[in-house]
Amino acid sequence: MNPMRTPISRLRALFTTRRDDARLAEEIDAHLDFLAADFERRGLSPREARFAARREFGGATQVQEEHRDQRGLPLLASIAGDFRYGLAQIRKSPGFAAAAILTLALGIGANTVIYRALDAVAFRPLPVRDPGNLRILVENHRPTNFDYPLYRDMATRQRTLDSLFASGFVNSRLGGAQGSQPLPLAIVSGNYFSGLGARVAQGRPLLPADDRSEAGPVAVISDLFWEKQFHRGSDALGKTLRIANADVTVVGIAAPEFYGDFLGLEPDLWVPMSLQPRIMSADWLKSDEMRWLTVMARLAPGGSPRRAATALEALRRRLQPKTALDVHLALEPGARGITQGRDLVEGLVFALMALVAVVLLIACCNLANLLLGRGATRTHEIGVRLALGAGRGRVVRQLLTESLALSIIGGVAAYALAAWAWQFLIASVDMQRYLSQWDWHAPLFTAAATVLAACLFSLAPALVTTKVDLLTALQSGRRSYSAGHRSQRLGRTLVAAQVSVSLLLLYGAALLGRSFWNLQHRDLGFRPQGLLMAKLDVELDFSNTARDAAIGRPLLDRLNNLPGVVSAAIASAGPFGNSSYTSALSAPGHPSEENSHHVAFVSPRYFETMGIRIVAGRGIEETDHATAPKVAVISQSVARRLFGDANPVGRLVSETPNYDDREALRIVGVANDACFTSARDGAPLVFYIPLAQEMEPVTSVMVRTAAEPRSMIAAVRSALRETAPDRRIEAIEPAQEAVGSTVSSDFLLTTFTGGFSLLALALTSLGVYSVVAYAMSGRKREIGIRLALGATRTDVTRMVAREFAVLVGGSAVVGAAAALAMARLARGSLFGVAPNDYLSLGAAVLVLTAVAALAVGIPARRASRLDPMDALRQE
Repeated sequence: MNPMRTPISRLRALFTTRRDDARLAEEIDAHLDFLAADFERRGLSPREARFAARREFGGATQVQEEHRDQRGLPLLASIAGDFRYGLAQIRKSPGFAAAAILTLALGIGANTVIYRALDAVAFRPLPVRDPGNLRILVENHRPTNFDYPLYRDMATRQRTLDSLFASGFVNSRLGGAQGSQPLPLAIVSGNYFSGLGARVAQGRPLLPADDRSEAGPVAVISDLFWEKQFHRGSDALGKTLRIANADVTVVGIAAPEFYGDFLGLEPDLWVPMSLQPRIMSADWLKSDEMRWLTVMARLAPGGSPRRAATALEALRRRLQPKTALDVHLALEPGARGITQGRDLVEGLVFALMALVAVVLLIACCNLANLLLGRGATRTHEIGVRLALGAGRGRVVRQLLTESLALSIIGGVAAYALAAWAWQFLIASVDMQRYLSQWDWHAPLFTAAATVLAACLFSLAPALVTTKVDLLTALQSGRRSYSAGHRSQRLGRTLVAAQVSVSLLLLYGAALLGRSFWNLQHRDLGFRPQGLLMAKLDVELDFSNTARDAAIGRPLLDRLNNLPGVVSAAIASAGPFGNSSYTSALSAPGHPSEENSHHVAFVSPRYFETMGIRIVAGRGIEETDHATAPKVAVISQSVARRLFGDANPVGRLVSETPNYDDREALRIVGVANDACFTSARDGAPLVFYIPLAQEMEPVTSVMVRTAAEPRSMIAAVRSALRETAPDRRIEAIEPAQEAVGSTVSSDFLLTTFTGGFSLLALALTSLGVYSVVAYAMSGRKREIGIRLALGATRTDVTRMVAREFAVLVGGSAVVGAAAALAMARLARGSLFGVAPNDYLSLGAAVLVLTAVAALAVGIPARRASRLDPMDALRQE
């Protein structure tokens, strides 16, 4: 006998129930007719024979049920019936269903959105072949860049890796240097696509032969660029694109899911290394000083990352014998690609994930309270079921199935809400190709969250609701007092948990709000108001005297002569710019740690334009030209470190760890400390050198305006294009916006925390309201007697308020203690505010108390307005 025959036949019976039932009914009727005929032959009348046949055969309904159980899957059929009954119950209570579905949609939807972000930045691997074998080459376990000659020599001589490939992200222009369309592109080694394991949808990838100088200029375009530039036309392959000073031929179109190896930077094109000198103004392929390449590796089958890193380190020592002894190569996991600040992003998203999980927990507590109140109205129904022989477990299963049906509807609504919110989110960030990728993780997470939520909010109410006294449950219009008391105890416990957690979230939101306010209003050391900043491509190079005379001076004159401009300056590595330099700075008898100081190369009028106060000496002036004695301006923090309270003006320093007379710079001024990279960072050690005395590229242009800075953007852009038409402008924005972008993660965390804490507060208030309203509905007789005996409405209101004030107050005390303890874990996210900030705690308690008082007061006031005779008559 085939062992699969019975299960298959049972499964098939699920879809043929009606037909089989009709056939079975015909067979039963035939048996009854046969028995009735037999009894008639024995002398009974037709009516008596029919009754005798039915007694002989037994219950036809029971026979049908037994037959149905034997041929089908009774448990599955029973659950399906429970689902149908549950949906009918949901339709009977549209108000309750709408509240529950909305609560679930908000709670589960928020968790789905944040989980998708967490999955994108923390879990999702690159869409390439075998991403687990990818590694990133780093120094001392920190991300770093490498120069091309070193990469080339290591790539050709290493023998332990399957491949070693490199990439560098740059911004160019489509249509030439003066083109109007910005073009982000990646300059990659010829084995980039094969080493990364990335496929192309059409054409061919870049090959090692494309790296040769005599090779024709080619490019692989992204799927997004193919759509944007060629409208997905089949003739894109073979087309020629003008990029800076090179005409490149499109030889391939990347796969739609491929966005490169750098999370957050999605290039439109990938071009080979041989094109670098023609795309950029300087030849970096021959320079061992320009560290601009990110290097990745693919392990050989069965290869050891540690052994490969050791071999690369030995190879690097042979190629560069002067490498510092404390600098070592390592291979870090590269399955998720390269990203800057991944730890910061992951920490932010993990914090938000914990936050929305707490909100979902509060939502489940709230739904449990709603189910307790609803279950109290179904005591009679449940009593009837139990009296007719249904086991308590069977009734609990029915209630759980109803809750699961409700949760499924809420989960579907949550996923739809999350999909809408996700589209809104990715439209606001520059990672649409990466974040818009669909996978099964999000729907699976939503399904799991839906089932988990159903278990959390339905199990305890189902157990409490089904534990009833049958005698009182069967008395129509009366509730089981035992069940009511248990429901009230559970409901109050849930409310206490909600109040405590809500206070914790409110306190966290208050702390983060104060912290963000402090960041926005801190003294930056310069005046961002009225300041316009332009970020220029790092290739912008005023590095020699001829270029400074030919371009730098006309640019400064042109900007300073614009109507509405108070002053203008240019700098290399200015505050909040797109590049940063660090260096040592020492004085006689005061050595310095290497690269412990920020250095900025600035033009005359820099301090005036930035609004940085000179506290001693002078700033950088026109007399500090290339042939003049080398000078420097230091910040107050540098002055204190090197010279204490002594006047540093006129002293000598050098850009070396130990003071060197040959590299001496004379200090001509001391500037006020200023934030250099972020509003959150403290004032770093900074010294300023005249731009005319150092060969450094200019990356920033600062313009102080008399009018609103944004109104001057067009004029400044026009001046830059007229004076330096071959220089690319990355961004022009008011300094206040540039400062704000450095605290964007603080803004997001504060906004999300505030929003979710308000959502939690709303859910908590609904939970308090439902518990109080349910308690009052069960105490109508008591309240009616009190009113009949002379109690005033104010007395009743005070009684209810006093009773629940103890509950809310005790929960708030527990929540406050937990909030003060948990706030210490968020110390690193705070600025200018202590974790035990009692002002923020007091504000959170005040808001929570006001909302709880409103939630208690409304049903209490309604209860006090009962008519005593009506209340007693109903009972």
